[in-house]
Amino acid sequence: MFNPKVVALISCSLVLSACGDSSNDTVEPAESSATLNIQSKNYFTGDLIEGASISISSTINGSTFTNTGTTDENGELNIALPEDAQRIIVNGDADGYGEYSVIVTSDDQNIDLFLQPSNLESSFDPSTAFNLELSGLSIVSLPANAFVDENGDSPTGNINAELTIIDPSTDPELMPGNFETIDATTGDIGLIESFGAINATFNDAEGNSYNLADNQTATIRIPLATGSTNPPATIPLYHFNEETGYWDQEGTATLSADQAYYEGTVSHFSTWNADSLYESVQISGCLQDQLGSAVSNARIQTQGVDYSGQAITYSNTDGTFSISAKSDATVFLSAFGANGLSRTTTISTDQQDIVQDACITLEPGAAVVTLTWGENPNDLDTQFFGPDSAEGDDSFLVYYGNKIDGNAWLDVDDVSSYGPEVTTISSFPYAGRYSYAVKHFSGSSDIAASPARVELDYLGDIQIFSPPTGEASLCWGVFDFVVDDQGEVTIETNGTWESDSYCNGNEYATSTNTRSLSNTVYEEKSGILEEMINNKYYVK
Repeated sequence: MFNPKVVALISCSLVLSACGDSSNDTVEPAESSATLNIQSKNYFTGDLIEGASISISSTINGSTFTNTGTTDENGELNIALPEDAQRIIVNGDADGYGEYSVIVTSDDQNIDLFLQPSNLESSFDPSTAFNLELSGLSIVSLPANAFVDENGDSPTGNINAELTIIDPSTDPELMPGNFETIDATTGDIGLIESFGAINATFNDAEGNSYNLADNQTATIRIPLATGSTNPPATIPLYHFNEETGYWDQEGTATLSADQAYYEGTVSHFSTWNADSLYESVQISGCLQDQLGSAVSNARIQTQGVDYSGQAITYSNTDGTFSISAKSDATVFLSAFGANGLSRTTTISTDQQDIVQDACITLEPGAAVVTLTWGENPNDLDTQFFGPDSAEGDDSFLVYYGNKIDGNAWLDVDDVSSYGPEVTTISSFPYAGRYSYAVKHFSGSSDIAASPARVELDYLGDIQIFSPPTGEASLCWGVFDFVVDDQGEVTIETNGTWESDSYCNGNEYATSTNTRSLSNTVYEEKSGILEEMINNKYYVK
C-alpha cells in the first residue's frame, strides 16, 4: 500500500563504479553497505518500465552523495550504499511518465517505484510562446526563448514537453516525498496538505534537459484536487527538492473563480504543489509481534481521510512511536516492517494528543489489499470469499455487511467515491481458493472507466491489478490466493468480468444486511481533473 520513490546518493569514493553515468550493472557494495533493489513500474497497471532513469541522494556524516542508474529490461536496478546513509531519496523518471520520488531507509531493501503516466506529451518550438493545454485549460503558459540547458545554452531545435497532473486526493502516494517542508527561519519540519500538483519536464531529441533561464518565468495552473473541501482563495506554492526530499515554498497561487484550478508564476520547473501548512497532533503507541515482543524500525503511517496528506515515522528500539496527524480530522493509521503488516485503524483527532490504548500487532503472513477508484461510480465494493471449513463445504464472505470473518477484515469501507477500501487477511487457515473481487454497487459509470485500481501487499511484494478489457459487468474478478495442503500460497490473476453471483461468493451472504445492485444515476461533478484522468488512464 505504500509505494516508495527512490533516489540514492552515493560517493565515488565509497563505491567502485563510475559516478554520473547511467549503468545497468549491479554496484558492488562497499564495506558495511546495503543494496537497494529498485523496480520501476506503471502506477496504474503494474507494468515494468525499462529504461527509467534513477537518481539516489543520501546524507552521510553531513555530506550529500549521489549516484544514478537506468533500469534494465525487467525494470530493475540494484544500487549499493553505506548502511549509515541517512535521508535517502530515490528519484525516478521515464519517457511517457512523470517524475516521482520516495524517501526510504537502508533497511528498505526492495523498493517498488511507481511512476504515473504523463497526461500530455508535446513537441514545440521554444523560440515562440507556447501553451501546454489539457481539456481546454492552459496548464503551463511559456514565454518565447525562455529555456536553457544545464550549461546555459539555448535549444537549437524543438524541445519535447511531458506534463503530468497529480491528484493526491485519490491517493497520497502519487505525491513525491512525505508531505514535509522545513521552516526557513526555525528549521522545524512542518506538514502540508495538498490541493493539487503538476509535474513538467522538457528535453530535446538527444535527451538533454531544459529549464527556465534566469529572470524567466512561466504561468502554471494546477487543477484543484477532486476531493478538496474548502480550498483557500490564495495558497502557498511548493516545489519538491530532489536533493533534500522536502517541499520548498516559493510563491503563491490564486484559486480561479470557478474553483477549477490554482494559478501562479514560477521561475523553474519540477513538481509544483498547491499546499497549506496545518496544525497537527501526535498519536503515540507501540508495535509488537504476535508473541508480544517489541518491534523496532517498522514504518508507521497516517493518511488523511478528509484531507490530502500523510505522515511517516519509524518505531523506536522499544517498539514505541509518535506520529503526526492533522488536528480535528480523520486519519488512517497503519504499520509495516520486516515482521509483517498491521491492520488499518481509523482515528478521529481533535486538539489533544492521542495515546493508543493497546499496541499495534504486526502479522507476519498478512496480506493487505487496497481498492481505489475515481469519482464515478461513487460506490465500489470489496468482496472477499473462500473456504470456511477444512472440508470445503462451507464458505465465508467479507463485504460491507460482514466486515469481519475469521482471519479477514474489511478495515476501511468507502461509499462516496475514490476509496480507499482496505482489506487485511492475517492468514489462510484452510486449503482452497480465496478470491478477491470488486462489485459495482452504485453510479452511472463502470468499474473500468472509473478507473479502478487494486494494490496487493503480500510478504513484501506489491502487485497492481487493473480492470480487464472487454465489456464491463458489475463484477470484476481480480485475483485468487490458492492455498495447497501444506499451506503454501500462490497468487493467481483472475482478470475477468464475472456475474453478480460470483461477486457474492457463489450465492453466499448473511441473511441480513444484503443489498441489491442499484441503478441509481450518479450526478457527476464538473472538473477538468476528473476528465483528464478518465480520458488518459485505462484507455483500452
